[in-house]
Amino acid sequence: MERHYLLSGDADGAIILWEYCIVNKQTMVVLSLAELPRKSGYLALAMGGLDNKIIFFVFVLACQLKGHTDWIRSLDFSLPIHENGETCILLVSSSQDKGIRIWNIALCDSLDNNMKEEISLASFIKGPVFVADLSPYQVSMESLLIGHEDWVYSVEWQPLPS
Repeated sequence: MERHYLLSGDADGAIILWEYCIVNKQTMVVLSLAELPRKSGYLALAMGGLDNKIIFFVFVLACQLKGHTDWIRSLDFSLPIHENGETCILLVSSSQDKGIRIWNIALCDSLDNNMKEEISLASFIKGPVFVADLSPYQVSMESLLIGHEDWVYSVEWQPLPS
């Protein structure tokens, strides 16, 4: 079954995620979002549709990436990148601060090794570690692109031609 997602957000802080299936033409007709008991920051989303099933997601705040000094105007994830036997994805962000930042999100060897690393300039560039499905991931700033004369409204990755 091929799944598709649509995510939207607006200025009042509302974030809406839809999952829909093209093959079975399932339509979500009801949504409910709640914070899990005793798990501050964990959101549960239940969705029901025409196929008599309830789809359940649990979302958790993984980390916050800091560096821009003004409003974030655009975000876009890359397709997975495979290098030296490792797989990562990149996130590009643009801002009213006239800068573009590229963030690398990659699987860590172990959470303990990353937490014991001594504080240095390299550890700030490497950025935060978060856990998803019992696997530790690290976000590091890959690049900072400067030189625009005004706000950067939009950034987007394009796959390489095959």
